[in-house]
Amino acid sequence: VENNGKRTNMIFFSLPEGDLTADMLIDRCSKRGVFFTAKGERRIRLVTHLDVSREQAVAAADIIVEEVRQ
Repeated sequence: VENNGKRTNMIFFSLPEGDLTADMLIDRCSKRGVFFTAKGERRIRLVTHLDVSREQAVAAADIIVEEVRQ
């Protein structure tokens, strides 16, 4: 995303209906070293730092997907 010429790495997504809430997912992922914030009961906001590599971002995404599927 570009904002006034500055690049940002933000992803927003919503969890499917079910028992898993954003807070639950945040707790599970933080125990595995992946940290992010909730923007609602089922809405997630991810932001990467400039120094996060593609490989690190993919590894974090894999963890998030694994935890969502549990």
